[in-house]
Amino acid sequence: IIMPLLKHAIKKMRQDARRRKVNLKARSGLKSLTKKASENPSSESLSKAFSALDKAVKTNLIHKNTAARKKSSLAKKLKVTKKPASKGKKTTKD
Repeated sequence: IIMPLLKHAIKKMRQDARRRKVNLKARSGLKSLTKKASENPSSESLSKAFSALDKAVKTNLIHKNTAARKKSSLAKKLKVTKKPASKGKKTTKD
């Protein structure tokens, strides 16, 4: 790593390191929440994941379309798990 010589560059490097640490922690938390919601889709876990995704968009951690795509796929998984069993009364004409 090349150390900067100028005062403003040194400060910028400190700021970047601090922001990197915060962003990594936020991304890690977001990833764990979405993974938990994906593995065990319930309305409560989905709600937490959606909230985290919205907050990540708000703080420019991820793009809004990325969040929308992830929310959509999580909602789809919940819908599949809540799908009622077919009643078995299918009639066919012979």
